[in-house]
Amino acid sequence: MVVRHSKLNMRIKYCRKIFASYLRQSGIEPEIIDMLSGRVGKSIFLRHYYRPSLSYKDKVLQCLNELKKEVEK
Repeated sequence: MVVRHSKLNMRIKYCRKIFASYLRQSGIEPEIIDMLSGRVGKSIFLRHYYRPSLSYKDKVLQCLNELKKEVEK
């Protein structure tokens, strides 16, 4: 899928792959990456009981800032 917005061509699927891969390589748990991507696992634990700690918010934001710097190079 290619998004066309004011002369900007972007492959969304590729962007999601980079996002997820970078977060995983930075040590973010797969469950959190799935939740950020809008996916919820089929296990009862993930659907009803899993609540990540708020410290992951800061870690994810830090990783995304580093990814932004990498992309802008």
